[in-house]
Amino acid sequence: MKKIHAALIAGFGLMLAGSLAAGGLHLYGTQPTLPANTAIAGWEVGGMNIAEVKAGMDSRLQALEATPLVMKAKNNAGLQVTLKQAGVTYEAGNFLQALKTLTDGTLMERVQARRSWSGSWNMEIQLQTAQLKSLLNPEWEKASFGVPVDAVRRITGDDQVVYTPGTSSYEVDWQALELAMQAAVPTRLAADGTLQDKQIQLEVPLAVKQPKITLQALKDQGIDRKIVQFSTSLGASGPGRSFNVEAAAKAVNGTVLPPNAV
Repeated sequence: MKKIHAALIAGFGLMLAGSLAAGGLHLYGTQPTLPANTAIAGWEVGGMNIAEVKAGMDSRLQALEATPLVMKAKNNAGLQVTLKQAGVTYEAGNFLQALKTLTDGTLMERVQARRSWSGSWNMEIQLQTAQLKSLLNPEWEKASFGVPVDAVRRITGDDQVVYTPGTSSYEVDWQALELAMQAAVPTRLAADGTLQDKQIQLEVPLAVKQPKITLQALKDQGIDRKIVQFSTSLGASGPGRSFNVEAAAKAVNGTVLPPNAV
């Protein structure tokens, strides 16, 4: 009889210990708060309610994307947009994925996720230059900096060669601008979800845009004087012939043949 009692007591003890262990695991794995010392891009969230952190994360990422970006260039050209309009988006995908396991996994998955929880998390920053290129497009470049003008060679009536230099303009250096954008955009969240600086200022990197025909290119052709000039009248040519002559003249206009070329 004593052996039976002892076995029953031992059995009840094991059941009680198992219940206590299961209860402890349940309490540990289903905590509504984040583990201590958790930080997301500098935002300290350890011990905070998980639902509040998720909601706060969305609002902070949206606030970052709404940060004004003032872009300045030569000739007082510029543009003011938000980071999102410039193609910058923020995500916290890695953190949210880990959070999903912490809240929606099985009990053992939650326990394991909490035990192996990483305290420090970063944001993922994406830059889509297509949006920026639609803003700083060729029309914007033309309106801001003009267009290159080709150099011109003219031979005067007294057989003198006169050159008129061309002019250059500017175009956006996209490789440099992308690097500048990556360095300028914020990578950390302030405690209150706002930036210390209310706006970001960025100088637009520019590259010189040369004309198709430069002064040096004309001089390198080695033309010192006019050798011969010839003209002919179309006379009473019909519309078809006049069109063909005009098309051919446009096709060869400005062509320079070096010595012995055909």
